[in-house]
Amino acid sequence: MTTTPDFTEHRIATDVGELSVLDSGASAKPVIVFRHGIFLDRELWRPIALQFASTHRVVLVDAPGHGASGDPGRQYSLGQDARASIQIMNALGIEQAALVGHSWGGMSSLRVALAEPERVTALALVNTPLMPGTAAERARFGALQLLIRVIGAPRWVGHQIVPSLFDPSVHDSAIATRMVERLRVAKRSAVARAMVAVLVRPDDVTGRFGELSVPVLAIAGEDDYVLKAVPAELLASAVPHARVVRVAGQHATPVEQPEALVAELTRLLTER
Repeated sequence: MTTTPDFTEHRIATDVGELSVLDSGASAKPVIVFRHGIFLDRELWRPIALQFASTHRVVLVDAPGHGASGDPGRQYSLGQDARASIQIMNALGIEQAALVGHSWGGMSSLRVALAEPERVTALALVNTPLMPGTAAERARFGALQLLIRVIGAPRWVGHQIVPSLFDPSVHDSAIATRMVERLRVAKRSAVARAMVAVLVRPDDVTGRFGELSVPVLAIAGEDDYVLKAVPAELLASAVPHARVVRVAGQHATPVEQPEALVAELTRLLTER
């Protein structure tokens, strides 16, 4: 049964700036930490998180320079962003949590599970790139971040981004519309820094998949460009307890297939 918790907002100092975090605060329950993808904010996860609020303490994080979080004012790495999740858990008195991340959020959560596996009870990689893009892909993202750094992201830029992230069935969804408007007013250097960390200069951790000891779910849309066959096969072969799941849609499974995602997350959270 869906409940509506009374979220408390915390502003927590981390290695990637002061981040805004919503916390349902039920300290006796198991914890899920939700992190979103680039250009989005924690509102992506709110409807999904509410599905688990009766059984879990849910924590929703706005990434650096996104949503209500501050801009660190300098370039950072995925590793530093992952460290921020641990710093958030420490600040909230959370010893262990299941980590659920969309795209960038999944990349960051994966690195948390590799860096401090004892803190992670389960890992959901939703629409998450498992290895860096090709040189050509990274060059295109590099050009886009330079454009955004110079002119920002007026609506026409946002509307160009929507088809690459969202299935046509949800192009007019509240989340897609919110993304376009938030991008329009976002600090251009903050967006560019996130793109550099996540899309242009991500580190490659595919050789460490075998270190993952917790239940792992990798889920993406059939038409999503990120969950490519080779890294998905590497994950499945290196981690016997990992499940790779394809559903209809593109790069926004929390919006495109929320019921299927909730079912898969429920299964993940009850695995031992």
